[in-house]
Amino acid sequence: MQTYTLLGVISIKYHLKLKTGLHIGGAKENFEIGGVDNPVIKLPMELELKDRTIPKDAPYIPGSSLKGKIRSLLEWELKEPKGTDRENTTSVQYMVNYAKNKLLEDVKKNYKYSDKLKQILINQFGIDESYINEAEFKGNKDFEEKHLSKLISDFKNIAGSPCNCGVCSICKMFGVSDIKVFRNLPPNQLPGPPRVEFSDAYPTEESIRLLNKHLGEGIFTELKVENVINRITSESQNLRTNERVPAGVEFEGEITLDIYSNEDIELLKKLITGLKLLENSYLGGSGSRGYGKVEFSEITITLRGRNYFENNAQEEEIFKGTLKEWNNKKLNDLSQKLQNNSNGG
Repeated sequence: MQTYTLLGVISIKYHLKLKTGLHIGGAKENFEIGGVDNPVIKLPMELELKDRTIPKDAPYIPGSSLKGKIRSLLEWELKEPKGTDRENTTSVQYMVNYAKNKLLEDVKKNYKYSDKLKQILINQFGIDESYINEAEFKGNKDFEEKHLSKLISDFKNIAGSPCNCGVCSICKMFGVSDIKVFRNLPPNQLPGPPRVEFSDAYPTEESIRLLNKHLGEGIFTELKVENVINRITSESQNLRTNERVPAGVEFEGEITLDIYSNEDIELLKKLITGLKLLENSYLGGSGSRGYGKVEFSEITITLRGRNYFENNAQEEEIFKGTLKEWNNKKLNDLSQKLQNNSNGG
């Protein structure tokens, strides 16, 4: 069985600049006539950090928003061996296939075989006919049209869930929510603890100063009015006001990656890929309408080895620059530094 010993922690500190307005939804505290329909998330009180104070009502980027978006993008991008069958595919395709298998198992257990049911499984869910022909239907219920909506709902819920194969890079980095998955994995394939943690990102001191200068003291957001136009009459049908953090604002944040073996160093490469994918996509809501374009800058990657935690040693800088300047050859330097640190160097 694989053992897990923390060898070090990789820290990625960054600035995230908004190229277009950002909307990450927050709670609407009260109802106002003519007020904001969709507010952004903001600090409920003043926050004291080590190097600065973030004022009350300042917008921020939750770590959960960054984590969820980057994980989702990687699940569409990375093609790796998945699950006990080691199927080489993306996480999205793996979960679709997993949902098909789960659906067929449930149908076999609950329903009697019929040609109508077979055609629904093939046409609605894309299940291979050979699998259906080999299946042994043990249920005692006749399948009826009213049962279809539940099958569709169950299928969508499973297929659209985060990867739960338990063995791929994404499961190692972000964790697996369904602990039942671990029962089917051999001990030497268990993923261990999640490796990545995303902190909340707060506006830089300079951004707060510029927002107060141009928008007014204590004002940190803009209002964008949108509507839906009737294609025939050209009349406005659905006027709404969205709150956004203006383009140009920069946030500071940190991502940490726990390292338990030399194999985990490769996870940094894939995490960097996730950051690049985010730059190519969008963060928050309304991305198809131009919201949420972001760019990483002032990236500093450091290693906090065991000596950092045990002997108050300094963290070691691995990289400083932009995503475009990152070179995967840096992983070799990191591996050597990690080895030296583990040996007490």
